[in-house]
Amino acid sequence: MSARLKQFWPDSLRAQLVLALLLEAAVLQGINLFAVCYIQYSYGQETRLERLDGDVFVFLALTAMSPSQRDEFLSSLSPAQSGARRPSRFTVRDFEPEWESDGSHPATRAIEYTPAALAELGSRIPVVKGRAIEWPAPPNQGEGEIPVLQLTLELGDDSWLETLQPIHDPNLWSVWIQRLFIFLESILFSYLLILIVKKATRPLERLGQAAERFGHNPEIVEPLAETGSQEAREVAHSFNRMRELIRENLEVRNRMLEAMGHDLSAPLAKIKLRIDKTPTNDLRERLSGDINEIESIVEQGLELARSLQTSEEIVLLDVFAFTQSIVDDMAEQGLAVSSSESYQSQGEPILARARPICLKRCLENLLTNAVKYAGVAKVSLALRGTQVLITVDDDGPGIPEECLEKVFEPFFRLERSRNRNLGGTGLGLSIARNMALLNNGSLKLSNRPGGGLTASVALESANALGR
Repeated sequence: MSARLKQFWPDSLRAQLVLALLLEAAVLQGINLFAVCYIQYSYGQETRLERLDGDVFVFLALTAMSPSQRDEFLSSLSPAQSGARRPSRFTVRDFEPEWESDGSHPATRAIEYTPAALAELGSRIPVVKGRAIEWPAPPNQGEGEIPVLQLTLELGDDSWLETLQPIHDPNLWSVWIQRLFIFLESILFSYLLILIVKKATRPLERLGQAAERFGHNPEIVEPLAETGSQEAREVAHSFNRMRELIRENLEVRNRMLEAMGHDLSAPLAKIKLRIDKTPTNDLRERLSGDINEIESIVEQGLELARSLQTSEEIVLLDVFAFTQSIVDDMAEQGLAVSSSESYQSQGEPILARARPICLKRCLENLLTNAVKYAGVAKVSLALRGTQVLITVDDDGPGIPEECLEKVFEPFFRLERSRNRNLGGTGLGLSIARNMALLNNGSLKLSNRPGGGLTASVALESANALGR
């Protein structure tokens, strides 16, 4: 596929299928429209030719009659024509018409058809003239003028047969009604195609969303519904089997970590007792610090393992009140935590479905981290489309761009951007992100243009979901 064509070719499978089917439908409907237009045109031509057949037979009859017989014959035709919806008029004249043929109207093809029809019947080919003119409408069609075909044929005795035949054009309204019907049929057909493709590709869309959530936190992803086509059911079944196997492995890992933490507590307690008997105060303090650090690592490792799973129920939260209560509590503890000026409730409360304890741990970790490295933290709240955005800003040294994702890895610690002597095991942000994921949300870090760091927690708004 050329680069220029790729610019117009959609990227998603659903859009590609819809586009391909719509193109096919457009081609088929175009062929259908052409067929209808051709049939309408052919019908009009056939109608004209049938009326010209009558002119040919009248001409043949008149050539075999005397002048008196012609008058009687034409007089006998008048009553029959007067009852017709589009009557024809036949007149024999003793002079050649002075006007010349004009082939600008399609009906004047009679100039070509009439001699050919007479030749097929073995008659001599007369001089034929034809043109389209306006003529007063017959009494049964009201007032005004109608288009007629004026045709003259040489009878052979210095006389001419003149026919005035109304031109039967197809009803343009009915023609366009038929074409409009094809257009509406195309729209309905296209709409049904889009619905069918959307239904067929919905399992793939759900699979992609589930795989995305599974990649962030495999322990909270619900199994996929095994519905749809056979291929979609097989893919969903395979995904569910993979999900169960990975969840089982993670549960084994969590149980192993908890067992290790439990088993380490007894030896550490014994070491502490022996340290207390150490005569040297300086050595005793250093060993106690090391033991405390080991206990902290074990405890936070266990906390990290627990942060990947929860039995807490999701409830409807007033995010403004909930976040403000966390800010007030931390401020009462003497931490420099505040709300920005834009952090105001505007009439209707901002609602979200979340797990309160998990969300609180996430925000407390972020605020504690900001106060530890920057001294102060400021919270902002905003409703952006279908998401509630909670941001924590600080004025600290920030994080190098290449490390903005790495800091979420367990036990990862910055060596230059932030002071390593301030402590910490590198698990706070990992736990905070896990807590955000448990709330079906996300956590991202970005450096502020003027310096400092912004941590953004995005939750799905219950206002947009109609609560």
